[in-house]
Amino acid sequence: MLDLESAIRFHTEEAEKMKQHKKVNEIILGTEAYERELQGHTQTAEWLKELAERRKLPEIIRCGECRFNDGTAYCVFHFRDVKNNEYCSWAERRTDE
Repeated sequence: MLDLESAIRFHTEEAEKMKQHKKVNEIILGTEAYERELQGHTQTAEWLKELAERRKLPEIIRCGECRFNDGTAYCVFHFRDVKNNEYCSWAERRTDE
C-alpha cells in the first residue's frame, strides 16, 4: 500500500510520463482515452496534494464533540450554554474511556 506522499509522486510522475510520450499514447489509447487518463492522473495528484495540506491544519473540535460539554449543551469550561456546532480553541475531544 502506498502512503500519501508516494501516491502523490506516483500520479504526478505518471502524468509527466504520459505528457512526454503524448504521440505514442495517443496512437495506443486514442486521443480521447489518452486525455481521460492524463486528466485522471493529474486530478488525483491534485486531490491528494489538497488532502496532504488539509491534514496539516489543526483539528477543529466542535462543542458537541468536546469533553467539556456535559451533554446538555452546557460548557463546563466556559460556564455557559453552547450550540453543538460551535467550537473554541480550548476544546478537547471527548473519549469513550
